Amino acid sequence: MARFVLVAALVAMCAGAGCTHDGDRPLPPPATLTELPIGEGAVPAGAALPDWFTVPEGAVLVGGPFTVFPPEPDGMATRPDLPEDRSWEAILAVTGNPLDVMKELQQQASALGLVFQPAGFSNDPVSTATFCRDERDGDHGTYVCRALAAPWDARTISFSNPIPPDQLRAMTIVITQQSGDRDRPSESTATLTYRDDGVAAWGVVDAFGDPAAALGAGPGPPPQPWVPLPKIGSPFGTGGDFLLERGSDLTIPTLPACEGLGLDAVLAVDTQTSDPQVVLDRYVDQALAITPSGEAGRTTARRSIGDVTWVSVSEHGAGDDGYVFAMTQTADGRSSLRITGCGSPPDEPGPTTTASAG
Repeated sequence: MARFVLVAALVAMCAGAGCTHDGDRPLPPPATLTELPIGEGAVPAGAALPDWFTVPEGAVLVGGPFTVFPPEPDGMATRPDLPEDRSWEAILAVTGNPLDVMKELQQQASALGLVFQPAGFSNDPVSTATFCRDERDGDHGTYVCRALAAPWDARTISFSNPIPPDQLRAMTIVITQQSGDRDRPSESTATLTYRDDGVAAWGVVDAFGDPAAALGAGPGPPPQPWVPLPKIGSPFGTGGDFLLERGSDLTIPTLPACEGLGLDAVLAVDTQTSDPQVVLDRYVDQALAITPSGEAGRTTARRSIGDVTWVSVSEHGAGDDGYVFAMTQTADGRSSLRITGCGSPPDEPGPTTTASAG
């Protein structure tokens, strides 16, 4: 159930000399793709996003928009004074030139009266000289674009000149492209995070550049190789953490997380043939089966607000070990599921459960 951007050429790869089985029969080589595979649940450019943004040309929406109220281990506490439908995050697959994607987002932000400026980390001052930069080393490394869109120039904000209480809204845009290797998958994504509480600005980046800065140099060769999207019952995740459940499809290959030990997966749920909550529960059952139970057992928590449901599964007291699920149903009837987590320790086995046939 997957289509491919442009034409996905299959490249035969065979490790080792001979590639034979039982001494004489060739083994089927693993297949990889030279183009980013996009699942059926993706939404094309031009589609509406919240707060008057749209999916830019050169990208497709593959996850969300998810309401940004992540579950917390101690009861999923959130700030009750904030509007529960105003903060969101969308995951886009970048299928075109990242510079073109940034340029269109810049135009959208300007049309909304927002200041669009480079954003980076304080220990990486060069990253704020332009919006995009190539950090590749040969065929490896990363091409990144980072920006902040807000009603104010972040360089003017300080302890003595804080953000006005009625202007806390801000969006961060982070585009990442990297070719994969044996330790990490390829990636070509844009993450748009919109917050009404200032967290988008101060919780992600803390260095800002000139809004008049150049976009930057263009990217190098497109990332590759790509692995085909899994079929029902097949494993996905860095370590094969989960098995793909019926009624759901990955919209893009899983993304790197936790320095290669975890996963960040975005899936579309077929609401015509499946109950999204049932599909979610099946993945939670898989997480329970592969998450270690410490001396104090596992910690699970669930919270729902309207059409949004969060579930967390973790080893009690083990910090980041475990998984978080976010399920949302959008206004156009789509259901989108995101699974993130650092998973089990490296010496733990993969999933021992089987995907449901129902």
